[in-house]
Amino acid sequence: MVEHNFTQEPYRTCYEKHNSSDVNNQARMCIYQCYYDAIGMISGGEKILLGKYHAYRDSLEPPLREAFAHALKVCAKITAQVITHLAAKRQTFKCSPIAYVFNRCLSEVCLVNCPPDRWMNSSLCDELALKLKQKLGPGILL
Repeated sequence: MVEHNFTQEPYRTCYEKHNSSDVNNQARMCIYQCYYDAIGMISGGEKILLGKYHAYRDSLEPPLREAFAHALKVCAKITAQVITHLAAKRQTFKCSPIAYVFNRCLSEVCLVNCPPDRWMNSSLCDELALKLKQKLGPGILL
């Protein structure tokens, strides 16, 4: 499996700042916005800084780099669609959903395209990958 190694320290701070007894989607969006702003991957909760993501992509080993590069393209499109859908519904949030939607998508697309030598062969992983393929469609596959 692939676990991305973004620095963890700001996450703890953001979690403590935005955590409530009931961590719901609103709190999650605020935690993600705070964290990805803090590590410089997203600006102001709204602008994805692709240069930072490309630098991270370029630091990966080739098989992981290919999966992450593909995920960047797919997730930019999916994130734009989700944000457009939310705007059309006039749905508002305390914090921007962009960091949460984009980075959750990256995790999901990378998991589905995990290089075989990194795949954790378990029924749970296989079931999750199958559900993600069904949810996101054939365009997520390399």
